[in-house]
Amino acid sequence: MKQDSLKSYISASLLTIVLCAAYCLTGGILQFVAAMFISALLGNVYYRHHYGYGILNSLMVLAVFSLFAGVMAAAMITVPLLLLGLSLALGTRFKMKMSGLLLLCTMIYIASLLVGFTITEHVAGPDGNITAIMLEVGRTMESALVSQYPEPELQEMIRQVIRQAVDISIMLAPATFIVFSIVLSYCQIIVFKKMQQKKGEDMAFLVPFEALAGDKTIAVLAIVLFVLLTAAPAGMFASAGLNVLLVLGFIFMVLGMSVFDMKMKRRGMPRFRRRFFLITLVVLSSMVIMLPVLFFTLWGLLDCFFDFRKLGADEEQSDE
Repeated sequence: MKQDSLKSYISASLLTIVLCAAYCLTGGILQFVAAMFISALLGNVYYRHHYGYGILNSLMVLAVFSLFAGVMAAAMITVPLLLLGLSLALGTRFKMKMSGLLLLCTMIYIASLLVGFTITEHVAGPDGNITAIMLEVGRTMESALVSQYPEPELQEMIRQVIRQAVDISIMLAPATFIVFSIVLSYCQIIVFKKMQQKKGEDMAFLVPFEALAGDKTIAVLAIVLFVLLTAAPAGMFASAGLNVLLVLGFIFMVLGMSVFDMKMKRRGMPRFRRRFFLITLVVLSSMVIMLPVLFFTLWGLLDCFFDFRKLGADEEQSDE
């Protein structure tokens, strides 16, 4: 290994150790951020150095986590981070499109969540599954709110609202976890992309946010599914179909935001202001009966058919 390469590897290894410790000593969003950078650093070692060094760093991550949480918990944490890092490295080496790499990382996140839920249920018993946890949260909220209102009619209304909310949450839990995995995967890819760009790597194959695009297939699927759910609004198919439609709706919302972001970019608005404006619109949607979210979703759906930004024409010109 060359001198510069060796220094880069040692720096990445030391930073990985620090981030592993930070992951174990923090929680919440800081833990997610630490995990993303650990995966990005592992991917960087796999991509820029020999795969043997990548395996060595993966074992190092396993060892650090074992010191804090034990071997079993360390393996549960390390394996997804290792797979994500390896996916990022291979995706960069083979110049995978954003959609393909995003799908691959999302599948790893979903598999990690499923394994985690399965192990938790195995250890804690029936009370450890996600349904039981949501029901317990609902009962706790119900007890806390009902105790504040002495009127029987108001107490019954609160019970019904909370029970319906819990039932909907349980029914839509799969879609919620998938959307959560998609968001984490996209952030993970962006972290890795920025890291490689700082090292001078050409990452143009991973299109920026304003150039994200869908295709007619998922748009047609969403329309067909919506029609079927309207015709059969109850039953097991309706539950599964509603979860799929919710995930597709989220994808179309993001695509609509991407279209709007490109429009603002072409008018000269700086990137930070564009993203801040988009996030503000989505966060404040509940104040205006979700109109911005509905607008973005419809715009993203229509863009799959009409390609408002003419991205397809740009790709044909670049191929020529």
